[in-house]
Amino acid sequence: MNKLSYQSIQREMAWGMASEACCYVYYPENENDLLEIFELAKVRGMTVGFRGGGQSYGDASLNGEQILVDLSGWNSILDWDSKNGIITVQSGVTIAQLWRRVVASGWWPPVVPGSMNPTVGGCASMNIHGKNHWQVGS
Repeated sequence: MNKLSYQSIQREMAWGMASEACCYVYYPENENDLLEIFELAKVRGMTVGFRGGGQSYGDASLNGEQILVDLSGWNSILDWDSKNGIITVQSGVTIAQLWRRVVASGWWPPVVPGSMNPTVGGCASMNIHGKNHWQVGS
């Protein structure tokens, strides 16, 4: 990851455009890069926030004047068991990528948000849910 270099401090905005912040944005390529980012944060006394698709209405994916780790590049589908409906994905996979992969096998996620652009990691971390989550969970 080029010794944890970042292009510059970047202005990031939440999807709802109500919040913005300047953050030191890093784009890790692997788990070792993540470990280095946490070590850097510890040494510098900084906090670490995460961002995927940047689809939050609020400021959840911002970390002003601190480190922001962008995981949108972690968007691979690692395994798909179409017989049992079990899929393993990286956190940056979008809901659209997920359903495009499973629908041909007759599957559909039991709960989906109103937009197909949020990432699986963002949905899990922010308890994003669809209109039927009260019946089938989220």
